[in-house]
Amino acid sequence: MSLLSAELIRRRRLELGLSLREVAKYLGGTMQVVVGIETGSNHERITVAALAKLAELLAVDPADLFAVTEPPKSDGSELTGRVGSLLQAVGGPVSVDTLADVLSTPIADIWSAVDDLDDRLRPAGLRVQRVGPDVAICAGAAIDPKPLRETMRRDAARRGLQTNEIDLLYRIVDGKVDEKSLGNSDRVALGRLRNAGIVTREGIHVTEGALGLSSTLQVVD
Repeated sequence: MSLLSAELIRRRRLELGLSLREVAKYLGGTMQVVVGIETGSNHERITVAALAKLAELLAVDPADLFAVTEPPKSDGSELTGRVGSLLQAVGGPVSVDTLADVLSTPIADIWSAVDDLDDRLRPAGLRVQRVGPDVAICAGAAIDPKPLRETMRRDAARRGLQTNEIDLLYRIVDGKVDEKSLGNSDRVALGRLRNAGIVTREGIHVTEGALGLSSTLQVVD
């Protein structure tokens, strides 16, 4: 295992005009030990005392003898995942400035993560929508209403929803629903849907349907 900078050690020895034998004699070892140091074959067996003497002989700081390795560069995957998780959890538009503040990350890096997230989501039929400084995860294309209704119907059946609750969901799918204009029955139905986690203030989320379809639609308060 090469723990030391073998290239530096050999270069300094040659610059100082030292032979392998001279270095070995100074360290109190053999020429084979010095060859091992310069080829990286025995670094794990070199003692601290020998390293100190070697640094003294080569006129370098002991820390300079160690190989310097660059930390692996991040490909941005971690930041992309964190941005995606936050957008998924919030469910609605989020300002890029807010993401930068929360993640303590430069805005430019957040935008790069958003672009990366968009590329990763598109094969799954999703995308990152940009409206000014705000971003949000949404469907990649308009959803066919027929499979959406079928998904909702089967999902509603599994949840045991009542007829007026299902009807309200269909109306939400067909367009925006103004909550202020709803009658008492619909208000009760909407309350039950919200309590069940199907409808939130941000919209409606159809989950685990027969076709695995997910859609978010706005409910206007």
